[in-house]
Amino acid sequence: MKRLLALAPIALVSMSAHAGHGMFSLQYSALSYTDEWSGQELNPDAAVVRAGHLPTEHVGIEGRLGIGLRDETVGAAEVGLSHLLGVYGQARAPFDPVTPYFVAGLTRAQAEFSDPGGSMTEADSGFSFGVGVDIVPDDLGLNLEYMQYLDETGYEFEAFSAGLVVIW
Repeated sequence: MKRLLALAPIALVSMSAHAGHGMFSLQYSALSYTDEWSGQELNPDAAVVRAGHLPTEHVGIEGRLGIGLRDETVGAAEVGLSHLLGVYGQARAPFDPVTPYFVAGLTRAQAEFSDPGGSMTEADSGFSFGVGVDIVPDDLGLNLEYMQYLDETGYEFEAFSAGLVVIW
């Protein structure tokens, strides 16, 4: 599955040369990691690149790659996103120039934890879903989105994102 997730953005962009439209987006993501046992919420942030293909105006497929930009400090410890990878499908409802969408798919995320005693990484994968809107008057526009990347036993990992989107 790791190889599929790593190759998905390249495959999706190359598919755009055939039919439909290609899509590329760069987002700033305000992340939220909530530990359900302690109730503690951590808020690192990330940059997320989305690349995909829109075979019709109502359907899209995309791959994502995200990297952490800023860690959250809790006492002497730091927590942050190392990276996330994902493959998703979109159901789109175009109302030119505004296109709301629902997105769902699979995400693999890896977090980094460090304190004066050392560091470790932890990875998890699972089902993801979200809603967003592309506002694209021409080929370049804005994107706003909420994603529930992982909702696993003991924690939730979600993001509110804003960015630029190009559709060609």
